[in-house]
Amino acid sequence: MANRRRLPRRRRPWGLWGLWGLGLLGAFGPLDIAGPCLSGVEPTRLEPVSLLVAVAGKSKALSLAGEPGCPDDAGELQEALEAWATASHGRLEKGSSSYRMLGIEVERKKMNKLWEEGHLLVSCYDAFAWLRTGRCPVHGQPPSTEDVLRSMGRVLERPPAEASDDELRAWIGREYGEDGLKRLLASQESLESPTESASPLVELKEFFTWFRRNFPYYHGHCERCMRVTHFLGVARPSDDERQEGGAGVSEVNFCEGCNVSSLFPRFRRVRPVLDTHRGRCGEYSWLALRFLEALGFPARWVDNHAGHAWVEAWVENRCGRWVHIDPCEAAVDEPLLYAEQWGRCPLHVLAYQATAELAVSVEDVTSTYRPADAEAVPEEISQKVTEAVAEARMKLDPWSSFPTQSSCIDTPPAPHSAARGNKEEKRRAASKSSKKCDRVSVWPGQVWWLEPAQGVKTFGQEGAVR
Repeated sequence: MANRRRLPRRRRPWGLWGLWGLGLLGAFGPLDIAGPCLSGVEPTRLEPVSLLVAVAGKSKALSLAGEPGCPDDAGELQEALEAWATASHGRLEKGSSSYRMLGIEVERKKMNKLWEEGHLLVSCYDAFAWLRTGRCPVHGQPPSTEDVLRSMGRVLERPPAEASDDELRAWIGREYGEDGLKRLLASQESLESPTESASPLVELKEFFTWFRRNFPYYHGHCERCMRVTHFLGVARPSDDERQEGGAGVSEVNFCEGCNVSSLFPRFRRVRPVLDTHRGRCGEYSWLALRFLEALGFPARWVDNHAGHAWVEAWVENRCGRWVHIDPCEAAVDEPLLYAEQWGRCPLHVLAYQATAELAVSVEDVTSTYRPADAEAVPEEISQKVTEAVAEARMKLDPWSSFPTQSSCIDTPPAPHSAARGNKEEKRRAASKSSKKCDRVSVWPGQVWWLEPAQGVKTFGQEGAVR
């Protein structure tokens, strides 16, 4: 997370609109206005929030007043807006001003219009979540139904413009080396004489170690002077970045040394990440998943729904199991990395996989990433995860079959795409031969299957970004 500079506080009056908003609060009954998400509102309704808004010409900056990580200082928000607006739209005709107001639905729609026009800077991701959904995010909670839907849509999101398997294998052969590509392709096969090739885990470790050297984790440094920049907020990406790269937001960073603002589009496609060599776990986990699929490994995208994502690959040769791979850490088969080295023992981890039949499997793999001597996950959390997945399935209409048994799968589902055409039918057959069951009770480790009756739906392309 990029550092945010702290500026001297400037006291600004609420103004007429702010006073009008305070009067409106009385209509909702006694509310706590210390935080941005006002209490006393039914959870099913859109939440009115306390907003801090800065204005400079046609552009505005938006912040959730009082929310941790969002600017609550008018001067800080004004300076961020001036720096972004000057870089994006040229010299400002006049200075900036600011005011506070109640973020009711009418105002949210106006802000969304400004966003689509490219004239809105959103100071933090919590404010962006409110802008797009009308709700304040709740941190430290199990994944909601909407969170599960976004992740399911993520693995199904395969636009025609995405890089093909052939293109990715050609890229690996060109950048990593033809010998390395051949070793990777050979390692995923079940050989009668496994001694003829190196262990798949060894080959994968070598490849992702190389990957990490060439695709370092982007911490927001300035590309000119390499200094650490200050995070100003997020803005709407350009049309090309949205259409070609699938970007939902662009992070805006400011370098004091160079006195310039720079953009970091959060791409959801492979090609722009390969070109820029910039990304975080969101970009790199998706790139790793596509690499593995192109190499012939069944792969699934893993989300801890707490700010980090990685992948798992089904390694048949010498393993016969799902193997943890974190491209940001060059970690292969180190599932206890987060609990033992990061000090973050996960409470909810879900694995999502799209198959050759355009189905989605969702498996609760939390136990894989927790030490054997760790305390049990609270029953309340496990139950909420189970309910979120079940509700997500119900909202994905039209979908068929919903088997729910932890032992439903004898063989791994076929990957969304195959590395070699003559193996496609074998993988399809393996997928169809997997056992299915019809129990509705669920528990950690269980696999849910969701198979679309027609077409493919995608969800939340501008959801949480990591």
